[in-house]
Amino acid sequence: MSKRVFAHVPYAQIGQHLPFFLKRRLNPEIFLSGDALEALRPGELTALAAQLNGAGLSCTIHAPFMDLNPGSFEPILREQPTIADRLSRIMAKRRLANTLLISSLTHQERQDAEQQWPDDILSRIRRLFSLPH
Repeated sequence: MSKRVFAHVPYAQIGQHLPFFLKRRLNPEIFLSGDALEALRPGELTALAAQLNGAGLSCTIHAPFMDLNPGSFEPILREQPTIADRLSRIMAKRRLANTLLISSLTHQERQDAEQQWPDDILSRIRRLFSLPH
Protein backbone atom coordinates (compact mmCIF):
# COMPACT_ATOMS: atom_id res chain seq x y z
CA MET A 1 0.00 0.00 0.00
CA SER A 2 1.36 3.39 -1.00
CA LYS A 3 1.46 6.04 1.74
CA ARG A 4 1.37 9.72 0.95
CA VAL A 5 2.50 12.22 3.55
CA PHE A 6 1.03 15.72 3.61
CA ALA A 7 2.57 18.62 5.52
CA HIS A 8 0.87 21.93 6.32
CA VAL A 9 2.33 25.14 4.90
CA PRO A 10 0.84 28.65 4.62
CA TYR A 11 0.57 29.79 1.00
CA ALA A 12 2.77 32.81 1.73
CA GLN A 13 5.61 30.38 2.60
CA ILE A 14 5.22 27.72 -0.10
CA GLY A 15 7.80 29.36 -2.39
CA GLN A 16 10.37 29.38 0.38
CA HIS A 17 9.68 25.76 1.39
CA LEU A 18 8.95 24.20 -2.00
CA PRO A 19 12.49 22.79 -2.44
CA PHE A 20 12.12 21.07 0.96
CA PHE A 21 8.79 19.51 -0.11
CA LEU A 22 10.18 18.38 -3.47
CA LYS A 23 13.39 16.90 -2.04
CA ARG A 24 11.55 14.94 0.66
CA ARG A 25 8.59 14.01 -1.57
CA LEU A 26 6.10 15.68 0.82
CA ASN A 27 2.68 16.63 -0.47
CA PRO A 28 1.81 20.14 0.67
CA GLU A 29 -1.37 20.92 2.54
CA ILE A 30 -1.56 24.61 1.64
CA PHE A 31 -3.42 27.11 3.80
CA LEU A 32 -4.79 30.11 1.91
CA SER A 33 -5.79 32.97 4.21
CA GLY A 34 -8.44 35.46 3.12
CA ASP A 35 -5.70 37.96 2.29
CA ALA A 36 -3.83 35.36 0.24
CA LEU A 37 -7.00 34.57 -1.72
CA GLU A 38 -7.55 38.25 -2.44
CA ALA A 39 -3.93 38.71 -3.59
CA LEU A 40 -3.74 35.67 -5.90
CA ARG A 41 -2.82 36.46 -9.47
CA PRO A 42 -4.23 34.45 -12.37
CA GLY A 43 -2.12 31.39 -13.05
CA GLU A 44 -0.27 31.29 -9.70
CA LEU A 45 -1.97 28.14 -8.45
CA THR A 46 -1.85 26.56 -11.89
CA ALA A 47 1.92 27.03 -12.05
CA LEU A 48 2.34 25.57 -8.55
CA ALA A 49 0.08 22.63 -9.43
CA ALA A 50 2.16 21.95 -12.57
CA GLN A 51 5.37 21.91 -10.52
CA LEU A 52 3.90 19.53 -7.95
CA ASN A 53 2.34 17.31 -10.60
CA GLY A 54 5.63 17.19 -12.50
CA ALA A 55 7.30 15.92 -9.33
CA GLY A 56 4.55 13.31 -8.82
CA LEU A 57 3.14 15.11 -5.79
CA SER A 58 -0.41 16.03 -4.82
CA CYS A 59 -1.69 18.81 -2.62
CA THR A 60 -4.71 19.85 -0.63
CA ILE A 61 -5.84 23.39 -0.01
CA HIS A 62 -7.47 24.83 3.09
CA ALA A 63 -9.10 28.22 3.09
CA PRO A 64 -11.34 30.11 5.52
CA PHE A 65 -15.01 29.46 4.86
CA MET A 66 -16.05 33.12 4.98
CA ASP A 67 -13.41 34.17 2.48
CA LEU A 68 -13.90 31.50 -0.16
CA ASN A 69 -15.74 33.99 -2.32
CA PRO A 70 -13.18 36.27 -3.98
CA GLY A 71 -15.80 39.02 -3.69
CA SER A 72 -15.93 38.68 0.09
CA PHE A 73 -16.77 41.95 1.78
CA GLU A 74 -14.87 41.20 5.00
CA PRO A 75 -11.92 43.51 4.12
CA ILE A 76 -14.40 46.30 3.40
CA LEU A 77 -16.14 45.79 6.76
CA ARG A 78 -12.81 45.88 8.55
CA GLU A 79 -11.88 49.16 6.83
CA GLN A 80 -15.34 50.72 7.27
CA PRO A 81 -17.11 49.13 10.27
CA THR A 82 -20.03 51.58 9.95
CA ILE A 83 -21.16 49.58 6.91
CA ALA A 84 -22.12 46.83 9.37
CA ASP A 85 -24.65 49.20 10.95
CA ARG A 86 -26.26 49.98 7.57
CA LEU A 87 -26.19 46.31 6.64
CA SER A 88 -27.90 45.36 9.91
CA ARG A 89 -30.75 47.81 9.22
CA ILE A 90 -31.28 46.44 5.71
CA MET A 91 -31.23 42.87 7.00
CA ALA A 92 -33.64 43.77 9.84
CA LYS A 93 -36.13 45.19 7.32
CA ARG A 94 -35.91 42.01 5.25
CA ARG A 95 -36.27 39.87 8.36
CA LEU A 96 -39.34 41.87 9.36
CA ALA A 97 -40.85 41.53 5.89
CA ASN A 98 -40.29 37.77 6.01
CA THR A 99 -41.79 37.55 9.48
CA LEU A 100 -44.85 39.49 8.35
CA LEU A 101 -45.39 36.92 5.63
CA ILE A 102 -45.18 34.07 8.14
CA SER A 103 -47.32 35.53 10.88
CA SER A 104 -48.94 38.81 11.63
CA LEU A 105 -47.45 40.98 14.37
CA THR A 106 -49.34 43.36 16.53
CA HIS A 107 -48.53 47.02 16.10
CA GLN A 108 -46.50 46.99 19.32
CA GLU A 109 -44.58 43.85 18.30
CA ARG A 110 -43.73 45.47 14.97
CA GLN A 111 -42.44 48.62 16.67
CA ASP A 112 -40.39 46.52 19.09
CA ALA A 113 -38.93 44.49 16.22
CA GLU A 114 -38.03 47.62 14.25
CA GLN A 115 -36.15 48.91 17.30
CA GLN A 116 -34.48 45.69 18.51
CA TRP A 117 -33.66 43.66 15.41
CA PRO A 118 -31.11 46.04 13.86
CA ASP A 119 -29.08 46.00 17.07
CA ASP A 120 -29.40 42.22 17.33
CA ILE A 121 -28.24 41.73 13.73
CA LEU A 122 -25.46 44.31 14.12
CA SER A 123 -24.21 42.43 17.18
CA ARG A 124 -24.14 39.20 15.18
CA ILE A 125 -22.27 40.83 12.27
CA ARG A 126 -19.71 42.27 14.67
CA ARG A 127 -19.20 38.88 16.33
CA LEU A 128 -18.96 37.09 12.98
CA PHE A 129 -16.27 39.45 11.67
CA SER A 130 -14.62 40.17 15.04
CA LEU A 131 -15.40 43.87 14.70
CA PRO A 132 -15.15 46.24 17.68
CA HIS A 133 -18.38 46.91 19.56
